[in-house]
Amino acid sequence: VFLLFPLILCLLVKSLKACLFVLCFCPNFASFRTFLVGGRLEWVKSNMVCICCRTALLGLHLLCQTTSSPKSFPSQLFQHLSLIKMSILWHFRLGHPSFNKFSSLQDVLPSFSSKCNNICTICPLAKQKRLPFPSNNNMSTKPFALIHVDVWGPYSVCTYDGFRFFLTIVDDATRSTWVYLMKAKSDVKQLLISFYNMILTQFNIGIKAIWSNNAPKFSLLDFYGDHGIIQQKSCAYTPQQNSVVERKHQHLLNVARSLKLQSNLPSAYWGGYLLTATYLINRLPIPLLNNKSPFELLFHKLPSFNHLRVFGCLCFVSTPSVHKLKFESRSTPCVFL
Repeated sequence: VFLLFPLILCLLVKSLKACLFVLCFCPNFASFRTFLVGGRLEWVKSNMVCICCRTALLGLHLLCQTTSSPKSFPSQLFQHLSLIKMSILWHFRLGHPSFNKFSSLQDVLPSFSSKCNNICTICPLAKQKRLPFPSNNNMSTKPFALIHVDVWGPYSVCTYDGFRFFLTIVDDATRSTWVYLMKAKSDVKQLLISFYNMILTQFNIGIKAIWSNNAPKFSLLDFYGDHGIIQQKSCAYTPQQNSVVERKHQHLLNVARSLKLQSNLPSAYWGGYLLTATYLINRLPIPLLNNKSPFELLFHKLPSFNHLRVFGCLCFVSTPSVHKLKFESRSTPCVFL
């Protein structure tokens, strides 16, 4: 796109069906914004001659600027033409190396021009990566000012109660975690409403904001509007923005997997592994919380560990007195879950 005023002389030269060159000359009294180069508009200064190049694959690019006499236009034009063409050709021959690697070969290659930097449209298609995501460790100052929610599943093996999903809720300030087993994703709405009521009753505080992905199951607009809750969503196909609960999923599954391998129980008990893992994680210190546990920050007291037993160990359940017989066993061997 060229926005050229009548005082600017433009010469368009077509060469070998591959390159289009644009020569722009501004007289002494002219200073205009003339053409688009690399996604931005460049200024053409007084007495400034600009030589641009557009190839069939590479877009419009500025090759040089000079204040020399217009009589030298042809020589400069073909000089830059030859240099750029050879540099691009070597860039293609060498398999599209990065500019830093390519520039280190300038003493070896027959010709090299720094103007070929960032003008290859093949390199972004083949090599482009996402920029790093900012850390989400800036926690809220008060509990339930922000909670992170997400759904995991479906798992290929159902629990004995028919659960295949679970809903994870993480408080941003204390990193306390709640896990609810679900049979279908449609259970999310009722579970979130029940969780809100539980927090309001037990802690006398309301949830101010909810962070989730763009899934329709989290779009409870009427409920959020009635209780003044702000919904914050991550971008599509960007789970990194919901990293708090995503990392929590990984932590939960790591502990649950350890409990399964320790107990050698069937996979249908994965709901028990998961709920036990959640209970234990909430009572273990976290470096992010200055080596305090989520339980301590939420309830303002240290958790007790005296009641804990090994998951999957042998235990004996006493027989109720109404079923006791004189010569029958007084307990039943079981597995502790």
